[in-house]
Amino acid sequence: MEGFITEKLPIEPKPIEATEVILVDSEEKLKTMLSDLETQTEIAVDLEVSVYIFGIMHFCFLYIFQGGNSYISFQTKVIFN
Repeated sequence: MEGFITEKLPIEPKPIEATEVILVDSEEKLKTMLSDLETQTEIAVDLEVSVYIFGIMHFCFLYIFQGGNSYISFQTKVIFN
């Protein structure tokens, strides 16, 4: 496996004030995000899901950071059993 994994210094993120936060709430913004991410060699992803077993709500939050932009998407769904 020699050469498969290369050690690199981490990319320092920009200050929060210099980072654009984009809410991905349309197909157009999704396409823009995918186009941007295709050019990256490194990204960070955070996915949080909350399901209330005896409750009535489902929540999903997706955060993708690529060094210059932050993409946020979320979904809520009311579930009646």
